[in-house]
Amino acid sequence: MKTYACEAWKLRYGKTHAAESIIDIALKKVLESAKKNEESNDVIMKSWKDLVGPQASHRCTPITFSEGCLTVSVNNATLRSTLEMQKSKILEKLKTLPNCQNAQRIHFQAG
Repeated sequence: MKTYACEAWKLRYGKTHAAESIIDIALKKVLESAKKNEESNDVIMKSWKDLVGPQASHRCTPITFSEGCLTVSVNNATLRSTLEMQKSKILEKLKTLPNCQNAQRIHFQAG
């Protein structure tokens, strides 16, 4: 016997959904999001040299891309300042990559 998430669901949508079904749907969405983030991170890593240039690419590393924000670890204050000035240019390039069209900002952190 399946338990239903709530009777309100039945009343609102005209059908019943087992609690397991709702959990399955939520889990599927979380896994899809995680897969997309992983794919985005892979694309960024492969394109890193093109995004920031060959010299800078050896002194900074993309850490995560999540919810439209790319976090980059930078090991040099001077380079961090330079990258901050190039942020809009890097962001434009980032938006052209697959699964990165939702890029909105870049955060440079000391690393």
